[in-house]
Amino acid sequence: MADLYQAVTTNIIAIFLVAISAVIAVWTGYFARFLYSKPSLSHDKRIYFPYIIYTSFISLWILSNAYFQSSLLIERSDMVAVNIALAANIFSGLAFIFAYLFSCRITSIKENFSLTYTQKFLLYTSIIITLLTNIIPKINIISIDIKAIGVFSINFGALSFIFFGMLIIILLLTIINLLILHKNNTCINRVKAKYMITGIIAFISSTFLIHFIAAVIFHNFSAAWLPPALSVIEVFLIATPYSIVDSTL
Repeated sequence: MADLYQAVTTNIIAIFLVAISAVIAVWTGYFARFLYSKPSLSHDKRIYFPYIIYTSFISLWILSNAYFQSSLLIERSDMVAVNIALAANIFSGLAFIFAYLFSCRITSIKENFSLTYTQKFLLYTSIIITLLTNIIPKINIISIDIKAIGVFSINFGALSFIFFGMLIIILLLTIINLLILHKNNTCINRVKAKYMITGIIAFISSTFLIHFIAAVIFHNFSAAWLPPALSVIEVFLIATPYSIVDSTL
């Protein structure tokens, strides 16, 4: 335990990411406790459950990224780094998916904010793709070349495009739903806190630009820690459960 503590604290970025992950985890727990302690918010619970799962995976994703900014990266084997990277892919992929589910809930016109059959198909398919492409060896990540703390490059598998292509589709569909939300006053009345939407947009856009465009296409991983650090920090600095939930729903 002492070695782990020393390894993580050798890099300020790792400390920063671990701190943000902890703040998000605490905030998520507080929000979930607040929501489920209010019997009058039965409808809100169905809407906000995907948001709680989304923020939980964000916390895990940030924590997994902290590994690559600590001395653990050079102290442990390359295979450990590969497994952590695959876990990070699962966490970020599921965060994308539950952000999409949240956007579907708040724009739904069906009873109990249910999803359409098409939305359910996309949801389940994307979960299966996220898990299979990151669990089956050599599909998504083949190896990682480590040079120093925070300095590394990832060698992607020939079928990694399946995972990243799926995330692009989910990203676009989420943005479309959020645009619908912005134009639909009825939907907006369900969710009073627009900063939640801002946080989701910040997460998916920064992750796409830095982790997908810069990292996957141009193999530049120098800024890979920025999306975890910046994606939702604004949300948790200004948010309270009372400003999120519309109790008049």
